[in-house]
Order: sequence, then structure tokens, then C-alpha cells
Amino acid sequence: MKRCILFLALLLAGCEENNYNGPSKTEPVLEAFASFDWNYLSQNQVQCLGQGCGIQFLDRSANARRWLWSFGDGGNSGLKDPVHFYRDDNCGRNSNCSYVVNLQVCPEPDLRFDDERCSVATSVVIVPPPS
Repeated sequence: MKRCILFLALLLAGCEENNYNGPSKTEPVLEAFASFDWNYLSQNQVQCLGQGCGIQFLDRSANARRWLWSFGDGGNSGLKDPVHFYRDDNCGRNSNCSYVVNLQVCPEPDLRFDDERCSVATSVVIVPPPS
């Protein structure tokens, strides 16, 4: 009688399900590498000084899914390829201004920019365009 009860208990309890699917597959850790280009929207110095000099920034980064641009004049953007206008308020009409532009990129949209997988690129923008 004891054998039947033990067998019945094992039969009712069943076996633990085995979910083993082979070796674990982990996603590769992506790192972003920041890079960018920029172009003047107008090569006309007079037009640039009159209404602000427009610059088209173009992201050339690898593995970027989050962007933070700092334009060197207090402006910033989270867009991939922003346009920014530099005003001539801080520059004399007969001199050029230079701005240090930084682009920070991350490979995931929810990462903080201080994460080691994120990257920074820097360039100097001269406003207005040289004649």
C-alpha cells in the first residue's frame, strides 16, 4: 500500500519543467562613437550677420540612439541633425566668433550620458563664414 501512495504522489506532483534552451545568448554590448559634420546654411556674411548665422549639424556617429548637442553659446538640442542659429550679438561686425560644439551620443535612449558606452565629439565652429 505504501508503494502505491508514493507512486500516486509522484504522479500527481509531476516533474519540474526544464526550460533549458542551450547556452545563454547575451546581447552584445554596443558602444556609441560620436562624430559629426557641419555646414553653413548661407555663405553670405552680410546675411549671416543680419539674421543670425544658420548651421546645419549632421550626425555621423556609430551606434547612436540618443543625442545631446551643446552649441557653445548656451543653446542645445536632442535632435539627430539639428539646425542652430548663432546670433552676432557677441561678435563685432568685423570679426569672427568661434564656438566649441560638443555632441554626446549613447547607444540606448535610456542611458545617462556619463555611461561608459556613450561618447563625445568636439569641433570649433567659426561664425560668420570666412570670406
